[in-house]
Amino acid sequence: MTGFDPAFVQLGYVTADIDAAIDHFTRSAGVSQWLRWSDVAVEKEIDGAVARSVLDLAFAWRGSTMLELIRPVSGAVDIYSLRGAEDAPVTLHHIGHGVPGAEAEFEARLEAMAAAGHPIALVTRGEMGNYALLDTRATTGLYTEYLWGGPRGDALFDSVPRNEIFYQAIA
Repeated sequence: MTGFDPAFVQLGYVTADIDAAIDHFTRSAGVSQWLRWSDVAVEKEIDGAVARSVLDLAFAWRGSTMLELIRPVSGAVDIYSLRGAEDAPVTLHHIGHGVPGAEAEFEARLEAMAAAGHPIALVTRGEMGNYALLDTRATTGLYTEYLWGGPRGDALFDSVPRNEIFYQAIA
C-alpha cells in the first residue's frame, strides 16, 4: 500500500468482548482472519494534554474496507464508550478516511475540520503513523478518523489479513 487510500477506508467498532465481535463478523460477513493486538499502550493528545490508554485491538480487511475492533481496557478510554444495546457485540464508533501524501496533508486536514466546527477529540502521532478522531457526532452521529500511515503505518496496514468476499447467487 502506498499511503492510505484518500477515500473511506475503515469502520471502527467498540466492543466489550473482542472474541464475540470476531464471531459476529465471521458469521455475518465471512471475516474470520484478524490481526490481533492485546494490551496496546497508546499515548494520545486530548485537549492539549498527553493521555495514555490501554486497548485490545483487532484489524481485518473485507474487500477495500478495514474493520477495526477496539476494546477499551484502562486509562483514558472515555472516548470509546459503548452505545446501543447492552448485548450488542459491536457498536459503530467511527468512519476512517485515509490521508495520502506528506504528513503536512494530515495536519492540514485536521486544521480544516477544526475550522469547520468539528473539534479534534484526540490525536496520536508516532512511528506507526498519525491518527486523529474528530468529533463529528453532531452531524453524523459518529466520530470521523483521519489516518496517515507513513512507512511503518503503511506496512502495518499491509500486514492486516485480507478476507475474500464471496457472493452467492440467490436462486
